[in-house]
Amino acid sequence: MTLPYTTEEYRMAMGREGPLAYQWKDKPHRLIYDLCNEVERLQNEVKGLNSLVVLTSQEQVTTAGDSIEELKITIEELNREIEDLENQIYDSFGRAR
Repeated sequence: MTLPYTTEEYRMAMGREGPLAYQWKDKPHRLIYDLCNEVERLQNEVKGLNSLVVLTSQEQVTTAGDSIEELKITIEELNREIEDLENQIYDSFGRAR
């Protein structure tokens, strides 16, 4: 499952704005569950990408050099997104990590 709304719309909801504002006011835990599920999905995706980096021969290493760099960038982006979502969750409850 990917999020039905953008992360920006989830951020807006915490400020009582945007399409999720009512849901945040009425039952914020639903949005938190959505965000937690997305964090877990992204973590699993990162694990899957990490397993793709395992290569078995020097030829594959040489040929796949560019692909590996792209995967590393993707993994870094996913990790940043996970961290952003986790921070949103903690911030929404006014707690520090």
